[in-house]
Amino acid sequence: MKIKLSLRLYLLSAIVVFAIGIIVLFTMVTTSYFVNGLDSITRISMIESIHDTKGASITSDFTYSDNWESVPQNIREHFANRTIDKNILYKHVESENFWSRPNRISFLMKVDAPDGNLVYISKLVDTNAFSIVGDSPSSIIVQAISIGVAISALFIVIIVLMIRSITRPVESLNTWTKSLSFESLCESPPDFRYTELNKFAELMMKSLNAAHTSIEREQTFLRHASHELRTPIATVSNSVELLKRLYDVENEKVVNVVARIERAGKTMKNLTEILLWLSREDGSSIVIREVKLNSLIEDIYADMGYLLEGKQNIEVSVSTEVFSIFVSPEACRVIISNIIRNALQHTIEGSIKITQSANQLKVENTRSSKMDDESSEIGFGLGLNLCRQLSGRFGWSMTIEKTETTYSACIIFT
Repeated sequence: MKIKLSLRLYLLSAIVVFAIGIIVLFTMVTTSYFVNGLDSITRISMIESIHDTKGASITSDFTYSDNWESVPQNIREHFANRTIDKNILYKHVESENFWSRPNRISFLMKVDAPDGNLVYISKLVDTNAFSIVGDSPSSIIVQAISIGVAISALFIVIIVLMIRSITRPVESLNTWTKSLSFESLCESPPDFRYTELNKFAELMMKSLNAAHTSIEREQTFLRHASHELRTPIATVSNSVELLKRLYDVENEKVVNVVARIERAGKTMKNLTEILLWLSREDGSSIVIREVKLNSLIEDIYADMGYLLEGKQNIEVSVSTEVFSIFVSPEACRVIISNIIRNALQHTIEGSIKITQSANQLKVENTRSSKMDDESSEIGFGLGLNLCRQLSGRFGWSMTIEKTETTYSACIIFT
């Protein structure tokens, strides 16, 4: 399972790690400067003291020796294997480990005396002798750690407050975005404190306004087109009614042609109503009635038989069973018509199988190279895209499968 990262947690973790790293680094640098400063003070004190005292004597805790052999043994043994250069402070620290307080510190430096002779200046610091003064080493370490933890905690609190001041406007932007609707697009976006968030809100408003304008344009076109189509559709229907009164009922060809025109007019009328319904968000105006699925499929196939004219090498099989379902007759007819039409129209040779079992319809046909063109998947200029959209609105399951030799469309009405 992939863990989703939180931007707030990520920023907090990154800043805390960075802050701790900076604190540790500055602690090390500060400690180094502090120790180097103490060494510099000791070195300067040794050089200045030589002008007041010389010879083998002890003054101001410094020991002065005219030669190497006269340097105290407890100091000399620590620097026996080292070359002692002039005016350089040498130091040896004795401690139990790196983190513990030093037990003893030995200092040694070789300088020129005012009379021109070389003098060794040494000093031995026993830190245990000062343990009775002030705090113990452990208490000092505890104090240092406490101060570090307090500073880190204060820093983390400040960072948390800063992140909260940033994330609250972001959360407000998220809440405002979820509450957006077409009715609220005319209102100005609220102030989100930061310029970048305000610009993002304005950009979102512009994008949504552009999308809303495009949708309104499409819906207006659909309404106008559907309205204009109603007049010629009504004319066709009225003309069919007139032809029924005038034609010779004994002429089978005329009867079939008039019946086909009548069904085509009804299909166009239903398609117009479906387009209008799809352009509206509220689907309450659609009519649900009982539909005999097997009869509807057989009627649609009979109406489209003309698409097989001139095609000699096609074998068609239609298998249905009696089944009724409560659906939208118009939407059901549009989908079935498109699926069957595509199979009949684009099959050059081979077979077409139309199988209906209960509430499931499957149309399978032999695939040809012309079917590879996606633009050929059309019916009344709408085709399978309309079928997918209708299926999604009604909650029907529609699948399209392609193999090297076959093309099949399956829909389950619910």
